Amino acid sequence: MRFDQFADQRRKMRRWTTLRREQLLATGVPMVAWSSFEHWHYFLDHGELPYEIDPSRFSIDQMTTQQTAALRDLLEEEGAGGSEPLVLAMLRARLADARPN
Repeated sequence: MRFDQFADQRRKMRRWTTLRREQLLATGVPMVAWSSFEHWHYFLDHGELPYEIDPSRFSIDQMTTQQTAALRDLLEEEGAGGSEPLVLAMLRARLADARPN
């Protein structure tokens, strides 16, 4: 990928986080996870960040049901251009497990 494509992705990410700031805060996901294009995509693939990036070791396992639903809704609203991030499947599974029988 060319440098200008990376720069464009970063600009889009900054714009997206500015527009979605309140929704992102409601998810409980720490700002470090959505502070850069690279961090966000790592988080979407793993549901956490490496210790070097996030010493608190935040994980989707720490999210409340309400936060989990908020992140799921945000990701579903945004779509992923045909391929869904792994974390979206993990969030859906957690919410399905949390549903009363």
